[in-house]
Amino acid sequence: MKTMTRSIRQSKTAYLDQSEVRVLNELEAILLANPTPVFPNSSSSQDQLKLKTSNGHVVSLDISSCHLTGLPHHISNFSELEELNISFNEIVYLPKGLFKLRKLKKLDLSNNEISALSTEIGNLTNLRVLNLQNNMLEEIPTSIRNLTKLLDLNLSSNLISRIDIEFVQMRTLSSINLSSNLLSDVPIQLYNLHQLRILKLANNLFTKVSDIFFMHFPKLRILNLGSNQLQELPRTIDNLNCLTHLNLDDNQIHHLPNEIGNLSNLVELRAGGNKLTALPESIGNLLKLRRLYLYFNQLETVPKTIIQLQDLKVLFLINNNLQSLPDDFYKLSKLKDLVLSGNLLEELPDTFYKLVNLEVYRLSAIITAPREEIAIPRSTLAFILSSFLIRR
Repeated sequence: MKTMTRSIRQSKTAYLDQSEVRVLNELEAILLANPTPVFPNSSSSQDQLKLKTSNGHVVSLDISSCHLTGLPHHISNFSELEELNISFNEIVYLPKGLFKLRKLKKLDLSNNEISALSTEIGNLTNLRVLNLQNNMLEEIPTSIRNLTKLLDLNLSSNLISRIDIEFVQMRTLSSINLSSNLLSDVPIQLYNLHQLRILKLANNLFTKVSDIFFMHFPKLRILNLGSNQLQELPRTIDNLNCLTHLNLDDNQIHHLPNEIGNLSNLVELRAGGNKLTALPESIGNLLKLRRLYLYFNQLETVPKTIIQLQDLKVLFLINNNLQSLPDDFYKLSKLKDLVLSGNLLEELPDTFYKLVNLEVYRLSAIITAPREEIAIPRSTLAFILSSFLIRR
């Protein structure tokens, strides 16, 4: 396989299929007519167009960030094309020839101005990856269900307010991103995607999640429900027993269900920017948890069971109402990144200095109180100062 990163005019194309050469020449003419990249600092331009060839055919073509407003109508001449990247352009309309590229496996149409997608998208039955992020799509044609080999579908940052696709045929789909759209309800059509590993629904208009929602994704590992208007989390969340990352940031959640402690594989929990006043004792059952983000809530205490999180490395508790920490807080022996600013802390536990793995240089920003100075045990202060001087 040969890779070319020079301009088409400079490339040796004699060994290529001549019908493909004609399309390359047409592309070159378009690029020369639009010499300014969409992003001035972009590394992609007409002189850095990237293509890969194999056995006399173009198999991969990257014309991203080239200020394109359209594509050649005869793009279908690339009969062996497997990867096409036309992201970061100004394309509004996709030519019919694009949907004749039956060997296409990866198609990146992100960051354009596409407002409608032809039903012929369903002809690209070998697609594994389809990226339509950051366009102007209001709906998705139902023919997309014909993409039965699709693994990764990105529809984020569009104007989609409803999903009418029956996903039942798309049994291989493992990742779908619907973040930053206008969805007011979690689409029930998603319930057929039992193979999903990644589901991103952040920044929509959800006010609730159905009790049965969490009962349909037995293999889900990453779930992002951040930046919605959720007020509670169903107790059925413990059905997601493969979950490793859960994002609930920036909602209106008042409490977390006890069942969250059953997510035994959870590595990262984000619940910042909510209205939490307390955490369930079961939080201590998340023995694999490494990162816990609880900033900008209304927490008054931290449950003593938190010391059971022996793998915890990052703990963000910025801007809560904490007045104290558990005496055994030092047992979080692997903690490296601790942020406590914006609380009502007046003192730290005497054993605080035993957090030997803490990135101490951050403590100068941590040990503050909005109303008065925190009382720091002398042993802890000596530890902070000596470690700070050494690590600087």
